[in-house]
Amino acid sequence: MERSDDVVMSGGGINTNGEVNTSMNPSSNSSSNSTQPTNASDRTSNTYSMPGILHFLQHEWNRFEFERQQWELDRAELMTKISFLQGERRGQENLKNNLLRRIKMLELALKQERIKYHKLKFGSDPSSSNNMQNDAKTNTSINNDND
Repeated sequence: MERSDDVVMSGGGINTNGEVNTSMNPSSNSSSNSTQPTNASDRTSNTYSMPGILHFLQHEWNRFEFERQQWELDRAELMTKISFLQGERRGQENLKNNLLRRIKMLELALKQERIKYHKLKFGSDPSSSNNMQNDAKTNTSINNDND
């Protein structure tokens, strides 16, 4: 007679030690042509006890929890890397903006120095002399077009 805490299954599953049994029922292979009932040794390979099942479930639950915690740890590490890289990117953008601002400031200072030098050398603004040169160029091009 079967104990009340035993579970009988056909095919693979968990053995009485809580280990996974992937073998098929040997009685189905060896006595498939005979009509004799299965013997006790065949039945024990397919009998699972409640402690064995609980052990297997606890093992699987612990494995699942370990994998979940490992995933959360990996996720936290990656989030830390992302934050670090975003901070580096912001720092690089700030550096770029500062350098662009300095370049514009230096270009403006160079332009003012050139105007100052031109005033000292020629006595007038280069913008007025540039306008006169541009007018002279347009007049000659217009005269050439009319010919």
